[in-house]
Amino acid sequence: MTIYGVSKEDARVIDQIVSRALESFTDFPLPHVKMHLEFDLTLTHANGCPLKLREFLTASDENFWNDVDGIAQHLDRRTGELRDYFVPRFARKQ
Repeated sequence: MTIYGVSKEDARVIDQIVSRALESFTDFPLPHVKMHLEFDLTLTHANGCPLKLREFLTASDENFWNDVDGIAQHLDRRTGELRDYFVPRFARKQ
C-alpha cells in the first residue's frame, strides 16, 4: 500500500526525518512546519527524485540540512520536480 505515492515504510522514515528536523525548530508553529516538511519530502521522493531515506535520516547535520533546505528552496510544489539543477545529496542514482 502507498501513501501519497510512497510505501508505508518510506512514509514512516520520512516522518522520522521530519521529526529530526523539527527538533531544531522552537520558534515556529510546529504543525505548520511539520506539514510542509512532510509534503516536500514526500513529493520529492514520489515524483522523479527518489531519496535514500535511511541514509538521509542518519546523515551528518551538514548533509542533512543541505537536503532539507535545498528541497524546500528548489521544489516546484505543482509538479514535484526540483528546479535550478538542484540534486539532493541523498538522491538515488537512476
